[in-house]
Amino acid sequence: MKTSNPVVLALVLFLITAIVTFALAFVNSLTEPVIAMNTEQKITEAQQAVLDADEFSDDLDTANIQLSETGVSVDALKLGFTDGECVGYVVTTTCSEGYGGDIQVMVGINNEGGENTVNKIEILSLSETPGLGANAQKDTFKDQYGGKEAGITVKKGGGATGNEIDAISGATITSKAVTKAVNAALEAASGVVVSSDFDESEEPESVEPESVEPESVEPEGAEPENADAGDAVPVEVGEKAEVE
Repeated sequence: MKTSNPVVLALVLFLITAIVTFALAFVNSLTEPVIAMNTEQKITEAQQAVLDADEFSDDLDTANIQLSETGVSVDALKLGFTDGECVGYVVTTTCSEGYGGDIQVMVGINNEGGENTVNKIEILSLSETPGLGANAQKDTFKDQYGGKEAGITVKKGGGATGNEIDAISGATITSKAVTKAVNAALEAASGVVVSSDFDESEEPESVEPESVEPESVEPEGAEPENADAGDAVPVEVGEKAEVE
């Protein structure tokens, strides 16, 4: 027998809502630890891929790191050790200037003779256009950063030399965002001081990184139709559209 009693209807709706809420909470309690474990495993595998080290320190305090790069934050910074000696750093940064939003990059940095250079990078997360910016995840793009030092720039049209990397065709914004993240990681690592008698149980001092003088660039504006596609294009802030 049907009823239109509002009290009964409200009670039924309340019971249904309560049951659904309880079910979702129960499922979340089962899946949350698994998700956390998978995320931690992904990070562990990534740091082993970007830096050849036997073991890694806990995350260092990055709260006081100030970057010259804008639109980039330092998410994590670890030291890598082999036979008890610090051989480099693993720095995770996020650039908010990707075409599709945030791009998170993990950068392995070699420290040989006091000089910091990129070993390898891994893209941890991005939401770029499939077939364009999403190609930043391919080794053909990521491997370009190996051996580069601070101040990496992006070159359109191919033919990158020295401390340049070739932009992804049709995805210059993505290329610049990844490059900003890598440059920020190098800058953050430059401010870490590790003493020769460093005890791995103690956290090394994290100091403000050395400021890097930005290269002077021409004022922002539309490129002329006859612009040379091979001209070097420094990393810029605020570009909003990708072009083929």
